[in-house]
Amino acid sequence: MTRKELLLRQKAALAIYKDNNIDCGVRYAKELFDRNMEMKFYRFRPAEQYEIDAIDNAQIYLCRPKLYEDQGDCEWIDDLEALVKYDIMIRNNKKYGRIPPSYLSELSRQVAERLREDPKYINLKNRVRNMCLVACITDKVNASMWKKYAVNCTGVCLEYDVEDVFEAIRKEHLHLFPIWYVDDRKKVKDIQFGPDDYAEEAPDEKMMRKYILSCLTKNKIPYSCESEWRILCVLPYILEEKTENYIILYDLKKYILEKTFPIIYGLKKEFEISQTNIRYHLGNKVMYNKIF
Repeated sequence: MTRKELLLRQKAALAIYKDNNIDCGVRYAKELFDRNMEMKFYRFRPAEQYEIDAIDNAQIYLCRPKLYEDQGDCEWIDDLEALVKYDIMIRNNKKYGRIPPSYLSELSRQVAERLREDPKYINLKNRVRNMCLVACITDKVNASMWKKYAVNCTGVCLEYDVEDVFEAIRKEHLHLFPIWYVDDRKKVKDIQFGPDDYAEEAPDEKMMRKYILSCLTKNKIPYSCESEWRILCVLPYILEEKTENYIILYDLKKYILEKTFPIIYGLKKEFEISQTNIRYHLGNKVMYNKIF
């Protein structure tokens, strides 16, 4: 990924979800996507039954972040030391009295460390982390994506026309935005929740924007090669669902079924899959192995 692409991703995410400047954020996101000459999105998936069922029903499979390999993905990050200091100095000042500044920092650090290890706090963080549903797509095709997400090239790559994706997103009231890649996600202040975010007068909408921004923030190493865009569902009725996963209706039009890499994009042949009306597009030099 080029430095220009990384910068556009950062500007787009911060403009909308930090500054609440939608027009500016959309402009940066469009500039980023205009670099995609194919005007396609791709989604690499394993040949699992739930994916086959989703394809048969023309649907997209979304899941809770807890199912991800990266346990830091969508993690809710509190600035615990700042919150502890606020509690001692302002919120419960009468309870603690005057504490010497030289001791305050060390005390805050110790309390924050104990909180991080507290089972109740850990459970709360996990619940908040999983209050969204996510589908990951990309604007690039490469060998590592086939290997990692299509299980060593035995799965499928779903190909979407950009306009179809945007139309579906508008209808379903979802968020679609590029991932912002950073050096160290845990140290990014823009996604940390501090005293201002928890203040009684703080608007809920602002906290939700920060939560969405945190769900769009990933470490540059090893993930920037994936050039990820993310579909997020954070509707209130979804947050209350107890189910692990959720399917949204989507009109899937094009597919690529891959068994060996590389796929030949220039010449494609269409095959009809029995027991379904969906056509899969295969590279003309790829051996066809039926997975149904």
